[in-house]
Amino acid sequence: MRFFFYSLILFAIVSCSTKDDNTNIKNFFETMTDVQCIDSVENKFTFNFKYSTFNPEKMSFGYVVPDSIPNSDFYNAFAGSIISAYYNLINSDTTSTYEELLQVNKFDKKLVEENVMKYCQQNKTWNEIFKLAESSFYENEKVNKTKFPIDSLVNISMSYFDIAGYSAERGFAFHFVCGENPFEFKPENAKEILICDFCQEALKNEEMMKTHTEITDSIGKLIKYETENFNDFPKIKMIYEPKLHKLMKESNVLKESLIAYYEKRKNIEPFILEY
Repeated sequence: MRFFFYSLILFAIVSCSTKDDNTNIKNFFETMTDVQCIDSVENKFTFNFKYSTFNPEKMSFGYVVPDSIPNSDFYNAFAGSIISAYYNLINSDTTSTYEELLQVNKFDKKLVEENVMKYCQQNKTWNEIFKLAESSFYENEKVNKTKFPIDSLVNISMSYFDIAGYSAERGFAFHFVCGENPFEFKPENAKEILICDFCQEALKNEEMMKTHTEITDSIGKLIKYETENFNDFPKIKMIYEPKLHKLMKESNVLKESLIAYYEKRKNIEPFILEY
């Protein structure tokens, strides 16, 4: 009888915990998403995120949730990473499952929102990223943090700087803090995926942009001086991208940007930066 009583208590605790997790995810979708009908005949909808704001200092879009909204502090800290995981998920969908969720038999925006929410909840990787971000923000002292040396984050950051292409009209184009996450989208990489998002956010600043412009200008001039055939882009990329990365790594601005951003967020991040 006593065993049954304790088992019942344990079941209740687990059930409440699961309910809380699901409720938090539900609150996130209700707060951050906006469903709009784009075809009332076919009952097709679009699924977008609210509170996207352009930051002129970083020259990029971010999410700024008003303080009056519950959990705004968490959303402002991690909405970008969670939404990035959402786009990684739907972009990897080769089954058209996601597209089917945006088309319902009746004019019901709430149903579309619930369908997409369940779609994300059922994905182990997205779920793991959401829960890790949440626990890192609210219970940071309980998170099992992995130590990462600054050089590891510098190497991760190189994934977001490359030679993007060449055209006779505009010359060489370079990516600045954009591109695919270098870690595979799977549950065991949740922490690494959040760290990659951290790196991207940390490097989007005016000083880093200025440094990147100076370095890419010098690389562009070097290519023009040493290369005869600009149309052989794969070869140019193979030769000069390592030179680009070498200059970026040698830049104190890149390391300083990572360290400064970590100091601002070390009490909510799921890792320890060693420098």
